[in-house]
Amino acid sequence: MYPPTQSNARLMRSSSGLIGGVCAGLSAHFGINLAFVRLIFILLTLAYGIGPLLYIVLVLVLPIEPAVTLGTEPNAVYGHASTAGPPARRKTIFSYIAGPIAGISPVISFASNVGAILDFVPMIVPHTSVPTTMPWHFVPTTEPDTSVPTPVPTPFVSSFPTSINGEYTLRTVSDTDRNLKITRVTIDDTQTTVHFRFYNATGEDANISVSRPSDPRAFYIASTDLSRIFPLRDIEGIAIQPQYSLVSPGETLEFTLIFDRIDDSMTRFHLVEGVADDPEVTEWVFQNVTLK
Repeated sequence: MYPPTQSNARLMRSSSGLIGGVCAGLSAHFGINLAFVRLIFILLTLAYGIGPLLYIVLVLVLPIEPAVTLGTEPNAVYGHASTAGPPARRKTIFSYIAGPIAGISPVISFASNVGAILDFVPMIVPHTSVPTTMPWHFVPTTEPDTSVPTPVPTPFVSSFPTSINGEYTLRTVSDTDRNLKITRVTIDDTQTTVHFRFYNATGEDANISVSRPSDPRAFYIASTDLSRIFPLRDIEGIAIQPQYSLVSPGETLEFTLIFDRIDDSMTRFHLVEGVADDPEVTEWVFQNVTLK
């Protein structure tokens, strides 16, 4: 360090500085090495980014020291300021404006020098490289990658049951009479229609009939858990008790029973005939009729 000079008892900018004379003025006033003062400004810029702003404020606030006259006066000593000093000039409004403007121009040059220093810092300070392409970015290639199979989108499956309206062809044989089978089931918005075929494979005549819809012995459709019942509505093609339809051996009788519409969730159901009063009469029962 160097002791402050007598001429710099007041903090001023140096007229011989490289940029605005701030660092030279601080060095001369506090007796600090000039290179150390400049290093402090560089560190403030790198660490906090306030170096240029502080420098600009000091350029605008601090006055500049008077110029040194070298041997132009009769009483001047070479290398020191004249005791008489230069002739005084009257300050005008332009001198107050021109001073700060002239001080800003060196600051801009200083800022560009600081930018060059900042560009040099990454070369000497180790840093962690950041990939230019993040893992989730897609980089197109000239040729498709065939090593990875193309994913097939999964079709959307609704959790709500779809309508089962339509016509279903079946070959469901009765669990209690091998001569009777269901051939077709038709479902629309209002009813469920079941088509039957009775083939007399025995050597004797067969008298068959069904109970009317209001009879407790009539056919009905039940859900597989027996929680829902769909009653018989109408009968077509077969006699209603107490009448009978005669089917001779080897002959076929086709008839239709119409029920209330079943639920869309019932792709499987039971078709049951009520218990008859006569123990010799066989009740027709179809278990687990499946629509497919």
